Amino acid sequence: MDFSNQLFENPPIGVDGVLAQGYHIFAAYWMPLVIITCLRILAISGTMAILAGFTFVVAMTYITMLVNFIKNIMPDNSRYLLDYSVGVSGASRLLDAPDNYYPYYTDDQIGDDDLPKIAAKGIITIISLVVLWVIMLSLVTSTFDGAMYHALAQIYAGGAPTPINSVKRGFAKKWNVYGFKLLFSCAIIGLTLVVIGLAALFQASFSLIFASYLVYVICFVLLSTVCVAAIPAIVVEGISAVQGFKRSLILCKKFICFVFCSELCYRVIFIIAATILNLIFGELGTFLEILGHFAVSIAFSSIKPM
Repeated sequence: MDFSNQLFENPPIGVDGVLAQGYHIFAAYWMPLVIITCLRILAISGTMAILAGFTFVVAMTYITMLVNFIKNIMPDNSRYLLDYSVGVSGASRLLDAPDNYYPYYTDDQIGDDDLPKIAAKGIITIISLVVLWVIMLSLVTSTFDGAMYHALAQIYAGGAPTPINSVKRGFAKKWNVYGFKLLFSCAIIGLTLVVIGLAALFQASFSLIFASYLVYVICFVLLSTVCVAAIPAIVVEGISAVQGFKRSLILCKKFICFVFCSELCYRVIFIIAATILNLIFGELGTFLEILGHFAVSIAFSSIKPM
């Protein structure tokens, strides 16, 4: 069954209807939605911890290389300057690390000619680590984006969502969701480069730059609005990332203003509510303040996909 059509064929009338419907859905099905949001937070935190440990292990090699290189070229009296600059007596002893921590080079092997090689390997390693971080975190967020939309599709279809099944569905469609996000990011970057390139090429005046920026904002808003249904369609209908663009345009082209106003009102309400709640939580003490911020974040994250 094409569940995605059911999400759009009978939309609520007015922005207030959207907000009211979102509240009623969350009130009735808050537990599975909150569970998915909490699993998302745990998955992101665990992934970041693993990536941080891996990054530390990989980076230690190059950090030790740099430390040994500095130890070779630094005069003896510079050790006192290091202690003074960091404000810790004996900080220069960190430069006396044993050579067995340094598997690729030893003190007498590092010279000026080796520094470019070390720098090149360091740059390649940094780029590889950044790419790894981006891909892994994007896959995790894509999985739980898909899980949330699958759960909401089940709700709109009249069923009762189960977090495990929704996460499995999101995991199965993570590459398609990630592919859509990548294509969408490339489109935004391309639009940005075109605007900047035209402004630089024609040496635009302030008024023309302002007009170009206004056109850029309008294009960005339109693109974001017509693509809002892409991930739900990818997850529910099982289509590809490219097909998600077309499907989202078909579903949203008659409701562009409606979708934009709903999204805008939600964000305004979120900012106002978050500001008020932050002021209230600030008077309750540190522990209750942190707990309150966490609860509000989970609640709004669970409501937003609706």
